Amino acid sequence: MVWSLIVLTFNSIVLYVVPEGRIANWAVWKFWGLTKHDWSAQHTTVGFLFLFAGCLHIYLNWKPIMNYMRNKAKQFRLFSAASTVGLLLTAVFVVATYYHVPPIITIVDFSEQIKEGAATKYGDPPYGQAQSSSLKGFTSRLGLDVAKSKELLQSAGIEIADDKEMIQDIAARNNKTPQ
Repeated sequence: MVWSLIVLTFNSIVLYVVPEGRIANWAVWKFWGLTKHDWSAQHTTVGFLFLFAGCLHIYLNWKPIMNYMRNKAKQFRLFSAASTVGLLLTAVFVVATYYHVPPIITIVDFSEQIKEGAATKYGDPPYGQAQSSSLKGFTSRLGLDVAKSKELLQSAGIEIADDKEMIQDIAARNNKTPQ
């Protein structure tokens, strides 16, 4: 549980600052060689490991947990002082986030500011999933002439197999980002 918690914490920090998907895909954003999709997938799978380890921990430690939840008179208490504080604190964060209450919503706002900065740094694609469009579809959607676009790209040293090739494939083969 501890190791998966450490990985989840680090993944959470990375995902907190990673650019929005459209920008991360457009700029082929990477951190430590992993794309946003890689970090998200890792976060999901390690999250499942953490949940499984947590359930196993509860199963293996059921008696100590039940003993911990008893008061001095040996009576079971689901809501001890510590668990009540934890529940209330969690509820405050959930409700304050939902209703955009400062200072809790500041956590979300700060992440959005970081992500907006990434849009400035890496550029915003002309439309969502533009990198997955064929060159023909991309130029058509932007009102550009495909033949002239191919000519300009080739004069810039970018190889194009044909106008049905996806922007991301053209970029990868030429060691460029789709942007």
